[in-house]
Amino acid sequence: FGCAANSADFLKYTFPELAPGLKLAVGKGDYVTANALASAEAANGLGGDVASTTWYADYSSGPFAVGFNVTNYDELYGTGNYENKRRVHGSFDLGVAKISAGVQSGGVALTAKSDRTVLGVSVPMGALTAGFGYGSIKTTAAGAATSTTRATTGLNLAYALSKRTSLVGDFNRTSGTGNVSTASTTTANNGKERAYNRVLVKH
Repeated sequence: FGCAANSADFLKYTFPELAPGLKLAVGKGDYVTANALASAEAANGLGGDVASTTWYADYSSGPFAVGFNVTNYDELYGTGNYENKRRVHGSFDLGVAKISAGVQSGGVALTAKSDRTVLGVSVPMGALTAGFGYGSIKTTAAGAATSTTRATTGLNLAYALSKRTSLVGDFNRTSGTGNVSTASTTTANNGKERAYNRVLVKH
């Protein structure tokens, strides 16, 4: 019996609050992909494992919140050549709208580079909440002289039909010089715009 599946384990511990609004935590993870599992079996269990340790620091005060975390990769497929991942995020609730932003760097092979940026605005209007988002990924492959950039803009509309039920609509557009199709890993879709739209009832 066999199947292609991902395997993941993660344990997180949050330390007692050191100061009002300040929270520190540490997490330990181990992740194996289906392809990595096959590689691990081929190498008698000596490959395919991605082990990581993540440190978290979060602070909130009233409408303001900010956080930082860094992930140290202890092992990647038995080689240990993965760059640390760094993330910074923050939000501010204006009452009429909530603004959020975040950046991420790292999390790729040491000879490559990846930078991500996200921006979002959420506006409550009675039973209707509208969310606007933007995200970009700039990636430079190992040994490449140029970078690829993908950007996504999105609109989310959620209308509360009751306390538990909402009508939700998501409308997204992705374009850029990289492969913008998540359903394909080929380069044939480079530079083409992709759309993802859905309407559903959430309960």
